[in-house]
Amino acid sequence: MGMVNSSWCELVGIVERCWWQTDGRIAVARRSHFVGSAIQHDADDGDDVR
Repeated sequence: MGMVNSSWCELVGIVERCWWQTDGRIAVARRSHFVGSAIQHDADDGDDVR
């Protein structure tokens, strides 16, 4: 896995869509607020924690 150059999330209804730009590729993830465990990436990429 490369370094995360940038990441951003947007909230659409109850689903949060997140993007991670890594090594020129963009990974997209969707996380429901009812099923938070559906995604592994959870606020560990410095999105708005640091």
